[in-house]
Amino acid sequence: MRHTLTLLAVAAIGVAGCGSDTPTTVEAEPTTDVATTTEDDTIETSEEPTDTAANTTTEPEPTDDETGEPTETEEPTQEEPSEEDDAADKYGERVTSDRGNLVKEVGQYAGITDESTGDTLVEFVLTDIEMDFTCTSDWAEEPQNGTFVALTFEVETFPELGNDEWFGSFSMSSYDFTVFSPGGTRENDSDGNSFMCLDEGDELPYDMGPGEKASGKIVLDTAHPSGVIVYSTYSTGGEAGWEWSY
Repeated sequence: MRHTLTLLAVAAIGVAGCGSDTPTTVEAEPTTDVATTTEDDTIETSEEPTDTAANTTTEPEPTDDETGEPTETEEPTQEEPSEEDDAADKYGERVTSDRGNLVKEVGQYAGITDESTGDTLVEFVLTDIEMDFTCTSDWAEEPQNGTFVALTFEVETFPELGNDEWFGSFSMSSYDFTVFSPGGTRENDSDGNSFMCLDEGDELPYDMGPGEKASGKIVLDTAHPSGVIVYSTYSTGGEAGWEWSY
């Protein structure tokens, strides 16, 4: 059974319109004299004083049609974030590299879904990349290719993984990773002497069944102090994977 990679992105499109009215000039109509000049050159208007209170109107309060009692106006409600918005924040924008992998950043979630049902099978997130990592195992050897790089992952599998007729489990180890140089050259061996680098308590469990959560490290042995780390797994049929720059 083929699977697709889960990565949601939401885009918002805004449309704005504007218009303008050309101002016009209105000439005042000539009026008849409403004032006379007295001997002391003061102006006496012929208009009678008006009662401003009499010209004031009060808007009636809204009432209930049946009872006649005043009704309360409803306050506008603020919409809660949708599931699509939450997924966009969690997975980030969907970006694909020239190698066909989903480009991720540290802290961004990735996932695997069942193509036929749409169920999420696995979610994982790379939380840290440690350069020049010092091994924690008593049996560790010196790096064969140049330097150890430690990747810290958090992984969650869902019950639907048990319904997967092809696999039913999820694995992640140094054998599933490849390092590319900054120029795009693929490293032949990114595992090297990393196998014995970690104490068992620090390692991410290699094989996980449905309904499990785990966190731990995976160590790579690479000649590149910077570049791109690619992870691909048989769970996706080898068609695509994920990559992180470091």
